[in-house]
Amino acid sequence: MRSMSWKLFLNRFIFSYRYNLNKCKLHHSFNILELGCGDGVFAKEFVKYFDCKSYTALDIKDQNFSLNIDNFSYLKKSIQDIKLCDLSTVDIIFAFNVFEHVSYEDFLSFLGKLRSCNKSIILFGVCPNPQSPLGLLSQFNDHTHLNTFSPKIIYDFCNSIFSDNFQLDIYPARLPLPRSFYSFLGFLFANLIAFIISLIQALYRLQYKVGTTDFVFKILKK
Repeated sequence: MRSMSWKLFLNRFIFSYRYNLNKCKLHHSFNILELGCGDGVFAKEFVKYFDCKSYTALDIKDQNFSLNIDNFSYLKKSIQDIKLCDLSTVDIIFAFNVFEHVSYEDFLSFLGKLRSCNKSIILFGVCPNPQSPLGLLSQFNDHTHLNTFSPKIIYDFCNSIFSDNFQLDIYPARLPLPRSFYSFLGFLFANLIAFIISLIQALYRLQYKVGTTDFVFKILKK
């Protein structure tokens, strides 16, 4: 059973995706591919808000869930095993906290496959930000993370793969709501620090340096 704070946390990302898709001015049904779908918690929310022509969920483990749409399929496959044919009809790719679990080489290889597609594809991702105030304090000591993907690293990788043939937008994702008094104090403290650093960022015109505990990125492969 998901907690209420998790559902609020999830809905904030859903709202962020919807807002940025509207900015892309896409007015048709989407063929969606979700990387690292897990138990389908994101997929079940996506189909409520997006006009899905088809939805393909991908994960390295066996998953057992269904979606209330006609064209749903599940692939037991890793990011490394994705072929160009898997991307041939895809319009949008979602990856929620996925890329920190793969190597830089595998991430670059995946971007290379996007570059080879003969169509525009939008990749939405969410990654922990090691350069955020909380990230600097905790160092994200998660043994399942193979690497860290800061906004600067995402930009440099995209630039090396796509050259000028891409558009990258990066924006902060809010912290989950606190569940206790002490977490509430930490929530206020972290947001205060993030605000101060963001203000310094704006004053000195720094880009892709720090943000909140997670960041959302959108890569439009032209």
